[in-house]
Amino acid sequence: MNNTTSHNSANSANTTISSMGTSSMGPQTILVTGATGNVASHVLPQLMQKGAKVRVLLRSDAKAQHFQSMGCEVVIGDFSNKASLKTALTGVNSVLLVTPAGAESHKHVESFLDVAKDFTVEDRNFKHLQR
Repeated sequence: MNNTTSHNSANSANTTISSMGTSSMGPQTILVTGATGNVASHVLPQLMQKGAKVRVLLRSDAKAQHFQSMGCEVVIGDFSNKASLKTALTGVNSVLLVTPAGAESHKHVESFLDVAKDFTVEDRNFKHLQR
């Protein structure tokens, strides 16, 4: 991916979303992983205020209604389920890839990028934040 950046703190979230949201062609569809975590909980409302269409990847449907009530599109899946990643990536302009900190983080990123390489994300705008 051409424009993949990595950040390690919630403080980077505001800088990260400044380039996401809308474009000259209208609202962007942005996939956000790690939506139930601290970083994404601050980013989601800001993206939506900017007019973005937000899609979240959730591991289970237990919190799906909460995100749907916020106006998010929900895809159920995880980093080990390639089919769910393909569904989540279809039609997105940008990705905010938030992964949990720890030894498995690099595996999540590798798994995600392995699937993402087959997609054309319009602006190749992938941002990675580690919780």
